[in-house]
Amino acid sequence: TCLLIVWLGLAFVISTDLLILGSREAKSTQFLCAVAAWGHNRQLQLLWAKVVWLVFAYLFSFGGALVYASQQMKLFVRDDRQATMASFAARIDGLPRMKGSEHAEELLKQQVSHATREVVFGISIAWDYTLCSDQVETALERDMGVKAQACVHFEEQVQSQHSLRDGHVWRGLNWMVTSRLLTAWGVTGIATRAGSDAMPKHGNLASDGIANASDTPSHHGNLTSDGTANASDTPSNRGSTSTHSASSDDTYRGSVVRSGNPQLGTRSLQKPGGRSIPSHSPRTLRKDQEIKRMLLQMENTAVAYVVFHTKRSRDMAVEAARNRGITILGRNCQLKAVQHEPAEVLWENHHVCSSQRRTELLIGGLLLVAACLTWAGFLYLPFAHYVNSFSYANGDEPGLFSEVLFVVLVVCARVGLIACSKTAARRSCLLYTSQVDRTHVLFISAALVLCVSLVIVLEVRLSYQTLVGRGARAASGQLIGSMTSFEKILEAFMMQKSLGQLVWGYCFPSTFLIPFVAELVVSHWLRQHLGRLLVGANPKVRGLNALKAIGLTEMEQGRYADLLFNVLLVTCVPFLAPAYMHRIFLALIFSHSYIYCFDQVKVLRYVVRFDFSSPEVHDLAMRLLAVPTGVLLGAAVFKINQMTGGIQLSSGILKGSRLLGAVILAVVAHVFMHRWALTTLKSHIRGQGAGYDKQGATYEDTAELFKATYFSVNPVHCLRSRHVLGQKSHQTFYSPLKP
Repeated sequence: TCLLIVWLGLAFVISTDLLILGSREAKSTQFLCAVAAWGHNRQLQLLWAKVVWLVFAYLFSFGGALVYASQQMKLFVRDDRQATMASFAARIDGLPRMKGSEHAEELLKQQVSHATREVVFGISIAWDYTLCSDQVETALERDMGVKAQACVHFEEQVQSQHSLRDGHVWRGLNWMVTSRLLTAWGVTGIATRAGSDAMPKHGNLASDGIANASDTPSHHGNLTSDGTANASDTPSNRGSTSTHSASSDDTYRGSVVRSGNPQLGTRSLQKPGGRSIPSHSPRTLRKDQEIKRMLLQMENTAVAYVVFHTKRSRDMAVEAARNRGITILGRNCQLKAVQHEPAEVLWENHHVCSSQRRTELLIGGLLLVAACLTWAGFLYLPFAHYVNSFSYANGDEPGLFSEVLFVVLVVCARVGLIACSKTAARRSCLLYTSQVDRTHVLFISAALVLCVSLVIVLEVRLSYQTLVGRGARAASGQLIGSMTSFEKILEAFMMQKSLGQLVWGYCFPSTFLIPFVAELVVSHWLRQHLGRLLVGANPKVRGLNALKAIGLTEMEQGRYADLLFNVLLVTCVPFLAPAYMHRIFLALIFSHSYIYCFDQVKVLRYVVRFDFSSPEVHDLAMRLLAVPTGVLLGAAVFKINQMTGGIQLSSGILKGSRLLGAVILAVVAHVFMHRWALTTLKSHIRGQGAGYDKQGATYEDTAELFKATYFSVNPVHCLRSRHVLGQKSHQTFYSPLKP
């Protein structure tokens, strides 16, 4: 906003021609020549004003970026003063392979305690459950009690009513379409056979036809010395915003009540008629045996999380193992402090080795490059040929159809690249969600820059060929086809106008606005609306699956990439004619105001939580902000060189490759200087916050404040605490979607 105000102030004080240079229309060939000559002369006369604005814009942007980074770092340091789950945890790497039958938790607990001389609260091992992930998810949902249903007889009555009302054919089609949609949204356990009378595959039917609830109650806030730490019902992370959405009407679901011997933890399902039916049926016991057999055959990965009673104990243990490590079953392991909170841990990816992750990252990068080249070659290139077939004289210019088609192409490219980037980041099998978000920001930023670079290169090439074919001339009267200098070709009026229209159309509304409006309507509002209809129409969708169907997701930090790319596009405008400066700045301000309001609504209404415990993504965004700031410096170098050319805009001191090298050198030099400034600033701010002492906090007290712990978010550990370790107060699984 400040840069726009300064630019408009210069325009109204010096000359309002700054607002129209490069955009005036030419209705005839003679008028086109006159406009080109007028534009060339006015650009020379007002070039100093643009240089002054560029110098101010660079200094203001550089200073503003450092001030913003400083404020954000101070917020992270302030939040870091509160003890969280990561304050008491350390990660041990290099573990040997062990079977689930070997009671690995107790073994590791003893070995770490003996090696570090510190008391260990508990061990949470990352198990390799790649081949049985579906069974683990099924068992977790069963234990959480999200599959409790009313009696099958009542279910059959509901299905019978659907049959009488809609007919068997329509009912079969309805179940098929509903099941396919829900499966695509990650909802599991829905019967896909048309007219199926079976319960969902995750449910467990007792011999008397009643669906069993989970076999044990949930315990929050109960801590045991063996590492089964049950969390309390409070927000899960610092800097988190949690929202909850009421699930669909659960009238058909039975209520769970206590019965029998309390020591056995026997539960029963209360039918609508009031009769209690024990849930320890032969089928339930058989399911428990299958789960236990699966857990005993499972092997661990090389990673485990060690939780200590106090932060001081954690720090002392890490220091003790720093030099010599810890020997576990003859293998030397490393113990390091944990920087990521439990909710960020991706347990399903811990079995992947570093070389495989690097391979997946390389494949993801190649996928994005291939997507950009495919879009540019097969979609944009034909469109560019069509647009450049117009003469741009006597009103012969592209119409509304071309503008709409261009918007569709740009929006499709952005949406497709975002989808490819997210897929590539998730397939990289990273260990934490912040690393996934960081990789996504890198991927999508690079892909969008490559995409717009390809568009500009194609546009310049095709526009040049078209102008040469028409015999177009520059303001000096020289044929464009006879020009050998890239600067002269770029400064030609027709080329400036073509590139200006391209950048303006690419920015607004194609990039700045439409993708975010579509995200609100399609990705959130429409999905939730359809999800509610599907949940209401499908009596088999209950509990956790009902919430999944409604469409509540988790907020990601990929918005950094969206905003940075928009800012980068704006910083490229000073290389072109000044007429589009104020337009694009106004469009950016309007669009980012909408994005800000949309994200506020999204966090409060359309996501189940927004957690960030690591500043990795933010630090990356601050470093990437150096690129658009450096581009402003490069534009200033480019325009200052034009001022040294006298009456010819393209005849400055630096020409050709030297000019290009100078611009690139200015951008690269600023990036290094910007990064050095951020590193120095970060060290200074972290040093100011280092004096705060949180050694007095204990894990037991802190666990009362956080629902997600390294035990409650570990799916296999939760199952082992009940089926293998045989603990009376077993660990219940934490999920932000848990009803």
